[in-house]
Amino acid sequence: PHDITPPSALQIHDAIELAISLRPELKAARQRVEAAKKGIAAARSAFGPKVQAEGSFGWRDADFLPHDKDWMAGFSIELPIFTGFSRAHRLGKIKAEFAREEADLDALTLAIRQEVWAAHSRLHEAFERVRATEPMVRDAQESVRLAQERYEAGAGTMTDLLDSETSLAKAEAIQAEAAWDFQTAKSVFQRAMGLFNR
Repeated sequence: PHDITPPSALQIHDAIELAISLRPELKAARQRVEAAKKGIAAARSAFGPKVQAEGSFGWRDADFLPHDKDWMAGFSIELPIFTGFSRAHRLGKIKAEFAREEADLDALTLAIRQEVWAAHSRLHEAFERVRATEPMVRDAQESVRLAQERYEAGAGTMTDLLDSETSLAKAEAIQAEAAWDFQTAKSVFQRAMGLFNR
């Protein structure tokens, strides 16, 4: 078939990099890791003092046009001395969540790499099956041509001609099935790279 092209146009390492950058589940996993990292920073900030500044300015008088100015400024520092280890427990829990999210990201990345490798391998196998059917179809076509010539010359029978045509039909059916398998493998490979998710 003319629309079957060898799958070597895209190198496997490029395909894996493409999958890692495009697959939506990896993007979501990276966002969860980032969120967990920000959670650690927020939990660590609870260990430091809280500084609060306040200020106000206005008029103080009961008359319609007040003459007395009123202002206030101040700041406070809050430093919890003992909270029953709740801050340390919370930080430990958030660190554990971060470690879990990182492990999930690594496992997902590995699974996607393996998926791309497997899809690429199946695509190569499907392409080789298509190529293997080409000489079979050519041989069957040649057999039909020779049987037709023998029949027309009176040296062959109608049964021989029909048998060769049946063999050609079978070879073409096998080739069509191989081409279908190739297109299916190609779609699986493209999906593995994340090309169908955009």
